[in-house]
Amino acid sequence: MAQLALHWPGLVPVAIRGNANSRLAKLDAGDRYDALLLAFSGLERIGQAARITHPIDVDTMVPAVGSGTLVLQCREDDTRTRDLAASLGDPRAWRETVAERTMLHILQGNCHSPIAALARTEPDGRLGLRARVISLDGKTVLDVHEWAADPITLGTSVAAALLRQGARDLLDLSAHA
Repeated sequence: MAQLALHWPGLVPVAIRGNANSRLAKLDAGDRYDALLLAFSGLERIGQAARITHPIDVDTMVPAVGSGTLVLQCREDDTRTRDLAASLGDPRAWRETVAERTMLHILQGNCHSPIAALARTEPDGRLGLRARVISLDGKTVLDVHEWAADPITLGTSVAAALLRQGARDLLDLSAHA
């Protein structure tokens, strides 16, 4: 909602519960919504991609930390399942997720914090991390984009840069809103 306020301050966001089909049905039924913000991939999955009228790129709406990451958890002593799961892993996605989550951990953020991040592996193998901390009204934006080879180093460096810009104050304010 903070990023919506940043780019479209005239919008009045309303949280809508339910899956994409039920949300679309509420819009179609004329409920009090003028628009829906839904994931492109979700609309593609349910065969509704043609309804997308205004795609928003990731530089405008930076995703939440870990968006699109799938994790498999199993018992530590179940070596057969662990070996099988390891074969499904994507080293690039792992590095990107570690960078994002390291930054989030250092900022002491959670799923309600106005923190966004997107890590991407560059063609040369370096890892880039773009992160934002935004005031809930969208009027204050802290934005950092750095590159490094190691995901923990990168996440730590980006968090430190955000903290130097005043992220702690913004996050503390949003926690009490």
